[in-house]
Amino acid sequence: MEGTTIEGFYFGIPFLSRVLTTVFFCLTLVTQLKLFNPSVLLLNWPLVVSRLHIWRPITNYLYIGQFGFPFVFNLYFFITFSGRLERNECFTSQGTPGSYLFFLLINMLTIDGLSCALAWPNGLPMNFSSLLMAIIYYWSRREAWAQLTYWGFSIQGYQLPWALMFFNMLLGGSPWGDLLGVAAGHTYYFLKEVLPAENGMTLLKTPGFIDQFMIAVQEGGRPAAAGGQAGRAAPPPPPRQFGGRGYRLGGD
Repeated sequence: MEGTTIEGFYFGIPFLSRVLTTVFFCLTLVTQLKLFNPSVLLLNWPLVVSRLHIWRPITNYLYIGQFGFPFVFNLYFFITFSGRLERNECFTSQGTPGSYLFFLLINMLTIDGLSCALAWPNGLPMNFSSLLMAIIYYWSRREAWAQLTYWGFSIQGYQLPWALMFFNMLLGGSPWGDLLGVAAGHTYYFLKEVLPAENGMTLLKTPGFIDQFMIAVQEGGRPAAAGGQAGRAAPPPPPRQFGGRGYRLGGD
C-alpha cells in the first residue's frame, strides 16, 4: 500500500512541500560533508542592500542546520504541517496553482523584516523555525478543532503553536523565533481572511506569474491527469488522511 515504503511516503508529500524537503536535506548533506559553506545563504540585510545579495531573504530558510535531533524534529513537523496546509482547501479548491508558494513568500519576507527588530541591522541569519511556526499557526487557524496528541497531552489544533512554544521554552529555547512566526502567520491570516470578510478588501492575491511558474514546474511537460483541474497537475494521493481524526505527535 502506498505510504508504507520510503518512495511511497516521499511521493505522497504534496509537491511544494516535497521540493522544499528535498532541498533541506540536500543542503544539510553537502554542508555536513564540507562541500558547501551555508553562510552565503544566510540573511544579512546590509549585504542585501549594499551588495545586492537579493537571494538572502529567501535562501536563509533553506538551511535548517546540521543533522541531529533538531533537524529530524523540524523536518518531521515541516512535512506534517506544511503537507497538511498545502492540501487544505484554501490552497486547493479555493486557491490557485501558486497560492501556497505565494503564502510561503509573504511569510518569509514578513519574518525577514520583523527579524530586524531582534537583530538590527542584519536581521536573524536563519529563520526556518519561524517559518515553520508561521505554517503551523496558519494551519491551526484553518483546522482549529483538529484533535492532536502531543507528548501524551490531548490538545486541539488552535492550541498547537502555543504548546510547541511552551515545550521549546522548557527545553531552554528562546520564544522569540516562534513569536516571529506567529506574528507573520497572523498577519497573513488577517490580511487574507479577516480583512476581506469584514471590509471586503482583498490585499493579498497570488500574482499571475507565480501561478504560471507553478503550472510549468508541476506539469513538467506532462499532460494533466484525466479529470484534473485545468492548468494544475493532479496531486498524488496522500500517504495518510487525518480528516477529523486525532493524531499523535512527539511521542507516546
